[in-house]
Amino acid sequence: MPNQQSSMNLLPPGQLGLWVAERLDIWQMRFLGDRDLGSFADRRGLSLGFDHVQRLWQLGLLRADLVASTRKLRLAGLIEVGLDDRGRHLYADERRPRRRRKGWDGSAYKLKPIHTGVELLFHPFRYYVLYHIDRILRLNIFPVQMLLPVDGYYKLLDMSVTHFQRWSADPQFLEVVNKWNETTALCVATEPCAYGRIFKVLRSHAEVDFEEQRNRIRNHFEELSDIYRRIGIEVIEDLRQDLCRNAEVLDPNKDVHTILRLMAGRYREKLEGKLGGCMVLLAMAEALRRAAEEVFGEHLKEEDELGFGWTPASMKEELYGSPRILDAGRKVMNEYLRQFSLDYSVRIRWYVEGDTEYGTLDYAIGKHTAIQLINL
Repeated sequence: MPNQQSSMNLLPPGQLGLWVAERLDIWQMRFLGDRDLGSFADRRGLSLGFDHVQRLWQLGLLRADLVASTRKLRLAGLIEVGLDDRGRHLYADERRPRRRRKGWDGSAYKLKPIHTGVELLFHPFRYYVLYHIDRILRLNIFPVQMLLPVDGYYKLLDMSVTHFQRWSADPQFLEVVNKWNETTALCVATEPCAYGRIFKVLRSHAEVDFEEQRNRIRNHFEELSDIYRRIGIEVIEDLRQDLCRNAEVLDPNKDVHTILRLMAGRYREKLEGKLGGCMVLLAMAEALRRAAEEVFGEHLKEEDELGFGWTPASMKEELYGSPRILDAGRKVMNEYLRQFSLDYSVRIRWYVEGDTEYGTLDYAIGKHTAIQLINL
């Protein structure tokens, strides 16, 4: 039977923080401070404000990937995992916010700033948690309501606040908050192992050569693989489906998403607006897929086949000559782009008669994407 473990317990307590503390240099994406994460999220379509990330962390709605402090911290859920080279105490963040029976409205009011000796580190994938918080806090009032009778605007505002009070007072509210954070933690743990295949780049510290960096990442993946086996492929696929659906909520243009994912990684990471946020969520889903495929030895659906709607299993192979686009090589990628008239290179169709002639020519020139061999 597949492991139907709750997504609230994907990683062992403290595991991610311990890994980050011990092997920070294997992560390919730079960890961000609270204000930098807020700015990162705002540039990708959210409207929480760059200075509110710290408040969300204090409330426990957003977990950090590592907490460093010049003095010992005694917050429930912070697990000490060592000291850094500056003598600071390092903590894994496993805090679970407590239920507020009257709801979470006004919960950030009068919060005191954390002391200056505390540094919060967040992986850019924590965008996923901020995306959900932004989504549930948005007021669903059409702007044109401002032009209608003002008392109607106040009624809608009161209804929105009341709805949030009731929902956030329900125990299920904390369950979904924990799920967002746990999903993100697993993606963060997976990022070093999948980043090179997603973005076609490997980064290493100046004092570590690339072969040693690959070995470090390989050793990390061996530990992570055991966790994937315990979680089970069905749970992983459910998490991927959620990520892909929310990417579509951010921006519904799935074909555009695939085209952008064919770009060089250095350009894709710079994308901003909602499309940029969409790329973050799809990168998280792809990281889970690539790790799961290696652990379980199965080919899983690419991200454009998940989300909303349904894609026939044979469609890609019939249209592009391969059941996959991102992994099939430049020839299939170019064929995909041709469907949108985005391939402006010279193209030749070479018609041959018989398997022998086709096989000979395919061996000699099959890698040339501008030449299409057709066996008559």
